[in-house]
Amino acid sequence: MRAPPPWPRSLEPRVVAWLEGRHPERALYRALSHGVVVRAVRSLARGRLEVVVAPEMLAPLRRAVAPLARVRVRRRLGAPYALYALVRRPGLWVGAAAFALALGALASMVWAVRVEGAPRALGERVLRVALRYGVAPGAWRAGVRPQRLAAALVAGVPGVTWAAVHSDGGLVVVRVVPALRPVAREEAPRRLVAWHAGRVVALHVRQGRPEVAVGQEVRAGQALVTGYLAEGAPLADGSPGPARWVAPRAVVVARWSERARAEVPLVRRGHGPVRWQLAWMVSVLGRTLSARPAPAGEVAARRLLQRWRIRVGGIECIALRVERVAVRRSWVHRLSPGAARAAAVAAAERRLARAVGSGARILRRQVSVQVRDDRAQAELRVEVEADVARAAGEAPPAGQR
Repeated sequence: MRAPPPWPRSLEPRVVAWLEGRHPERALYRALSHGVVVRAVRSLARGRLEVVVAPEMLAPLRRAVAPLARVRVRRRLGAPYALYALVRRPGLWVGAAAFALALGALASMVWAVRVEGAPRALGERVLRVALRYGVAPGAWRAGVRPQRLAAALVAGVPGVTWAAVHSDGGLVVVRVVPALRPVAREEAPRRLVAWHAGRVVALHVRQGRPEVAVGQEVRAGQALVTGYLAEGAPLADGSPGPARWVAPRAVVVARWSERARAEVPLVRRGHGPVRWQLAWMVSVLGRTLSARPAPAGEVAARRLLQRWRIRVGGIECIALRVERVAVRRSWVHRLSPGAARAAAVAAAERRLARAVGSGARILRRQVSVQVRDDRAQAELRVEVEADVARAAGEAPPAGQR
């Protein structure tokens, strides 16, 4: 029974050699007749064969084919030769080991810290507190204590009511929930009403009783969430505490369609500022010697400063007239069709922004632009989503519903 080979078949050592000569086929036949085991044979060109043999068969192959062909070793394949090449090249495996160590060290470091759920000013304060606790780019991930940092953020950052820290590779994500701050003059509103009609697609109630549901159509001014009176904590003597007002706090996202139109003329006419200039005329015996007429433009006003006439025998010899003239120049600006289309779309965008507000999210957008006669007309049709909840009313006095 043969012993199993020490290497898998794909890793067994083997030698790829060329048989070169005038008759390589005869040389191969002579080698086979002398007991040389050849694993594979391939004809390359006239006078050349490629053979694959085991390393121990290389010397018998050389002796067998010596009279007829020459053996040239091309490649040595297999696990032993690969290990030998690694041993002969220490820089290769030392570099691989250094790369693995560097990769492991870099993967164990914090490369970025991101704050989610907070405005910019609050996020900067959160990052400063995280830096004091050693959570910054370049720090070790093993030194990040998520629970400790989250507790420090809640206790040390004003305006943070909840925080959570988790790492995703080299990224540390800090999620915070800012404290609810009432709007001025709306510390305790009675209800939240819709400022725009639409279909409710999301409802997130933090405080209060919801009056609508997801999928319901609401109209402008309809109550969305109402507050309520709750019993206060009992006093030291066991008597019930005073009732407190629970103001409504919610985000009600509605979806609706909006349309905005705008027109821009291709030819624009206007007037510049009024400029005052001097105009004069000097004439002798009916001939004009010097004159400065009013500049081109629309004359808005004239003011006579000086007017002299010298007559001899009923004949006007010398005349001088000096006046101050107010001139307003008009201008005409002609737009190309492309520029007019762009201006019309920009004007429609501004009207749309005033209609839906800056906090709306545009889901679908359709733009139609036409040039008719001397005007470019643009129409925007969009489907938007926005928080339509607005505070309304004042909280009732304690004890009243």
